[in-house]
Amino acid sequence: SHWHLADGKLTIGPASDVSTRPSNETPHWFQMLSDTADEVITEPLPRGASLTRFRIASRYKPNPVLEIKDLVVKRGNRTVIGLDDEGNETGFNLTIDEGEVAVLQAPNGWGKTTLLNVLAGCGSSCSGHVYLRSGPNLLSREVWQRRKDGVKTILSSGTLFSSMTVSDNTMLGRVRGEDVALKARIASSLSGGERQRLAISKALDDPMTVEIYLFDEPFNAMDSESAYDAGSKFVTASRTAPILIAEPNWS
Repeated sequence: SHWHLADGKLTIGPASDVSTRPSNETPHWFQMLSDTADEVITEPLPRGASLTRFRIASRYKPNPVLEIKDLVVKRGNRTVIGLDDEGNETGFNLTIDEGEVAVLQAPNGWGKTTLLNVLAGCGSSCSGHVYLRSGPNLLSREVWQRRKDGVKTILSSGTLFSSMTVSDNTMLGRVRGEDVALKARIASSLSGGERQRLAISKALDDPMTVEIYLFDEPFNAMDSESAYDAGSKFVTASRTAPILIAEPNWS
């Protein structure tokens, strides 16, 4: 059985009435990226992860924008990122080219959020090299320096000041904010999907130079229509900077 809330009334119904999307069904936004791209490449990564690259011929160039080499991330004595399938500490390697939209799928606990935190400069103890367009090792750069270099990271939570209005949040971020209907609302009153929509709008309307966008589960709590719309915005944004999206496995 399951609980069902409708019209202010809570009822109990049979489990067969529950409508869910099968865990292995491809999301609409992912299919849209596939349909838009001229080339789709899926590469296996260690420990059950994979990377799918979407390339549109008119904007893709085989020029590395982000290069991760021999990255090892630890929490205490435990290695979080950098292990191979046999548990050997070999280091994590990944390259994102100009014009790509890349989707990293990995099981829960793999370290997706940890990886993006490390790239943003808010991570655990780590070693290795991370280069942005062959610049200095980002791991030696402060958070503000990485943002000035062009790394734009949007995590799955904590992107808004919850006690401020949406309008104040967008002004503080020096962006226009296209969700006009939300402007007067306090950020803490937004649903999860509304927060994600606003965070994506803020990220893609940043007046500072962006060399690469890093998104942690940007479609979380969104309905299919909103997620599809966000995916379309990512396609447009990839004209100016590649995008790395971290998502949990659905297949």
